[in-house]
Amino acid sequence: QLRQGGFVDNSLMYRQIFVVRSYEVGPDRLMSIREIFSLFQETALNHVQLLGIAGDGFGATRAMNRLGLIWVVTKMKVEVNRYPVWPEVVEIDTWVAHAGKNGMQRDWIMRSYQTDEVLARATSTWCMMDGVTRRLSKIPDEVRAEIVPCFMDDYPSSFREDEESPRITKLDNTTAENRRSHLKSTTADLDMNQHVNNLKYINWVLDSVPVEHMEKHVLASISLEYRRECHSTDVVESLTNSKMDIQGNDSDPSRPCEYVHLLRKQDSSNQEILRGMTKWRRRSDPLNC
Repeated sequence: QLRQGGFVDNSLMYRQIFVVRSYEVGPDRLMSIREIFSLFQETALNHVQLLGIAGDGFGATRAMNRLGLIWVVTKMKVEVNRYPVWPEVVEIDTWVAHAGKNGMQRDWIMRSYQTDEVLARATSTWCMMDGVTRRLSKIPDEVRAEIVPCFMDDYPSSFREDEESPRITKLDNTTAENRRSHLKSTTADLDMNQHVNNLKYINWVLDSVPVEHMEKHVLASISLEYRRECHSTDVVESLTNSKMDIQGNDSDPSRPCEYVHLLRKQDSSNQEILRGMTKWRRRSDPLNC
């Protein structure tokens, strides 16, 4: 009851209202992309609780607990039209649907509570993993019986098909212009599934973006492709470069800037952890706040 969320218009869509807190904003009084991710995560978990299928875990159902399965995110895209400002009130809608035969899609829309203006929207794809072997798993019939009745397959995604992100180019030592090395997490960065939390990945991705760029631009969208889980003992390297530079084109300062990103283990394996793509608009743009 204290979560204060509820279903929308007798549907399975969940809505929750939040007040932007002072500790969620920066010097410009704007909420950061990391805090928007946090609110989306919180809303999703509360949605599962209200659906009555939650077990004892990070969004897992009771059947998933019995079978030792956990959810892992494989893709996520967030687009921000305007960042909430302190102490604005926002409302977030979230819903789930099928994603192929063995996945789940979860979407979000964040609006201004006062004006109904769409501030941000997001979509994500999830699959199941065995919590012991750490291998991906098909959705068992027992779990399918719990989650399928919750799907809103007839409701449109927050992004149209033509707005989906293209495949993200892989960076390497020759194409990466900016790099941050020796990045580490701590046990405080782990979620309940013993993964490094998604919020830490965002920090690492943005760590290798040039400071002078961030001072003149605001993040408009971020797309992430998760390749491998990361643990607190892993040392991580963050690579970044301009997408236009990689393609060999001249940058047009009037166009939104685009960067591609790679997180990888900083060891002899150089295993990929995550690929990302970010789009930025100039702070002089009227949509930048």
